[in-house]
Amino acid sequence: MRRSLDEIYPWFAWTVEDLVLQVVGGTISTLSSALIIYIILRSSEKLTSTYHRIMTLFSMFDIFWSFSLALATTPAPKTFIPFKGASLGSQGSCVAQGFFVSMGCGGAVYMSVCLAWYYALVALKVQKRVIRNYYETIFYLFTIALNLWSTIDLVLKKQMNIRFWSNYCGVSPLSSSCFSYEGPDADATCIWPDPPHIFFESRKVWKWTLIVSLILIGLAMLIVIVVIFRNEKKTNMATQSPIPPAQDNTSQQQKSIQLKQTRLIASQAIMYILAFVLSWIMVIITLEMDLMPRHTGKKEILEMSLSFFSNSLFS
Repeated sequence: MRRSLDEIYPWFAWTVEDLVLQVVGGTISTLSSALIIYIILRSSEKLTSTYHRIMTLFSMFDIFWSFSLALATTPAPKTFIPFKGASLGSQGSCVAQGFFVSMGCGGAVYMSVCLAWYYALVALKVQKRVIRNYYETIFYLFTIALNLWSTIDLVLKKQMNIRFWSNYCGVSPLSSSCFSYEGPDADATCIWPDPPHIFFESRKVWKWTLIVSLILIGLAMLIVIVVIFRNEKKTNMATQSPIPPAQDNTSQQQKSIQLKQTRLIASQAIMYILAFVLSWIMVIITLEMDLMPRHTGKKEILEMSLSFFSNSLFS
């Protein structure tokens, strides 16, 4: 038997707690990402390094996502849903908010994977030219095209609507007009669907995207750790072996400097994977347990905290 909507969801979005968490978290995340871009553009390297380009793209995607969430229900059309925030927009602005939330969120995840594998390539001493000409180009084109295609597909299928369990417009199977004072449009879908439906399919795809991303990031971090242990072992063996009088200590000093740099990369990489796991584990759990709306505010704070962690590591 089909359950009623208020049996499925506890209407958590009606509380002030959820609204405050979303607005404050989105604002902090936006400012953190903007600070990263500011630091990069003021640096001597600017956008000439691969690391700076990756972090700039990551920050841009995060600003799209976090700023849209910080707007809360403002872009949503007027509705009888008792949101604590004002609804001053239209269906067009609602779709725009949902588009930037979805595209920004997906882009931030993809760029996190890109950053993790950049760490791995640096640890493996892959030439900068190879990384720039091949790795960056292929990854950027693939991820941006995939992200845009999946988001535009949801827009064309009219899945960007008011989310009555969240304080923002996003992916929802129910038309925004279902919650309008004027009543639903003639072609509006106002009955909560059962699987299979594009709403549930998109959630499944998003869950597996996060799982695969975690696996890829974990694999990249494993490569970094293995390379560090191998280099450290070689350095220790070289230090313990006798040095011929004619041989200069320059080579050993260079190896020691390289080892310190690799250790620094590893520490940043390990902290980053921990930040990613902490930020997204709640999303995977709620998608699996079908309890997403019960944890909306807390889940979004964890998601948006990724840019705050990234800003801390970058600084």
